[in-house]
Amino acid sequence: MNENPDVIQSAPEADAIFASVVTGDLPISHPSIPLPSGRTTCRAGHPVLPRDRRVPPDGETYSPMATGAGSSKVIFVLGAMDPEMARIEALLGECGRTVAKATVNGRRVAPSLAYRADGTDPAIPRGADVVCIECQVVGITPTAEIDHHRPGDPGYGKGPEDYWAASSIGQLYAMLPDAAPAAEDRLIAAADHCLGHAYQGRCPGVDPDALRAWRTASRAAFQRCTKEEIEWQVDGAIATLQNLPTVMVAGQSVANAMFMSPIPEAPEASAITGIALMYSMVDRATGRMKVGLLGAEPATIREWMERNALEMGLVEVYGDPARGFAGAYVRLTK
Repeated sequence: MNENPDVIQSAPEADAIFASVVTGDLPISHPSIPLPSGRTTCRAGHPVLPRDRRVPPDGETYSPMATGAGSSKVIFVLGAMDPEMARIEALLGECGRTVAKATVNGRRVAPSLAYRADGTDPAIPRGADVVCIECQVVGITPTAEIDHHRPGDPGYGKGPEDYWAASSIGQLYAMLPDAAPAAEDRLIAAADHCLGHAYQGRCPGVDPDALRAWRTASRAAFQRCTKEEIEWQVDGAIATLQNLPTVMVAGQSVANAMFMSPIPEAPEASAITGIALMYSMVDRATGRMKVGLLGAEPATIREWMERNALEMGLVEVYGDPARGFAGAYVRLTK
C-alpha cells in the first residue's frame, strides 16, 4: 500500500504546534507537547500491536509456501483499498482464492486503521489458515503475512533494486506459483513500494515515462476523474513545490508544505521531481494531525525518524528509509 496521501493539507491547530519550524533548521522541540512514550508504529498511523512477527531465524529464508500459505484453502484477509490492493483482490479472484476484508465496526478499514481491525467480512471460520495482506485483525494469528510497512515485514527495508520481491503484490505472486505477472503488475509494485525511486529510474525494468502514463490513467480511474484533470493537478503541484520555502532536515534541503492550503497531487509531484517534501495533514479516518516527510535521502529519513520527529514532540513515528517516507503524529491531549 502506498503511504502517500493524495492531497496534502494542513489544519489551523498545526500553526500553533509547529510555528517554530516554518523557518530554520530542524529539530526544534515544542515544550507543550510531551515527549513520546517510545511506542512504535508502521505506516501512516498504524500502531504496531504485540504479535508473532514470524521473522525467520538468522540464515533462514522467509518462505510463505513452507507455512501452507500457498494452499487453495487459505483465506486472504485484505487491508485498505488502493490501486495495488484492488489488483491484489482481482488476482486472487482470478486464481479462485477466498478473500475477506479487514473491518473496523463492520466497515472496511481505512489505511490508518488497517492494523487495528476488529473483524473481517465475511467472518473467518475458526481454525482456518489465514494470510493477512497489509492488515492486522484482533484475535487472528495469520499463517503468513504479506506486507512491507513495518520492521519485521518481509518487504520492509528493501530498496528499489528489490522492489518486486518487496512489494505486496510481488510477495503474493510468490505464493501463487501458477500465476504469471502482467507487465502492469510490475508498474503497480514499483509505484506502491517506492514511487520516488521508480520515477527516478532506480527500479530495474521500470520505465519512468511508462510509469507516469500508467499512474495518470489508473489514478484517474480510481478517483473517478479524467486523465487531463490528473495531469493538470500534477503539473500544478510540481510548480508549487518548486516555489515552496525550504527547511534543512539532517543537512538536506526540504520543501516545506506544512502551512499550505491543500496541494492536490503533491506526493506525485515530489516523486516525479525528486523534491523532498515535509507536510502536515489531518488523517481522514481518525481526525489526528500528522506530519510527514517524503522523497528525502535514506539518511535524512532515518535521522528524522530517530531524532527530528521526537524533538518536535511527535509520537508514533513510522517510516522506511529505504522506501523514502516517514511520518509521526501530534500527541493527543485530554
